[in-house]
Amino acid sequence: MATLHLISNVASLDSCLATAGDADTILLIEDGVYVGTQPHSRDLKAIDDDVRARGLDGRLQPNTSVISYDDFVQLAVEHQPIVTWC
Repeated sequence: MATLHLISNVASLDSCLATAGDADTILLIEDGVYVGTQPHSRDLKAIDDDVRARGLDGRLQPNTSVISYDDFVQLAVEHQPIVTWC
């Protein structure tokens, strides 16, 4: 089963990318959503409430999709393990 990686700050992304597999999902949460404004070769997901709270609506890169908390729960069900990068 693929891993769900939770990125809660910008500094954590490089460490995550060094270990994440191609089938893994990377989800940006809290201040980690700022990562979505930077160009990346990897597809990313970001929590909609965190994006809005930081005024980033319309500023995310095309390969960063915005998802709801309900979608986050579904990702948690579908992935094992879940790794939080702080």
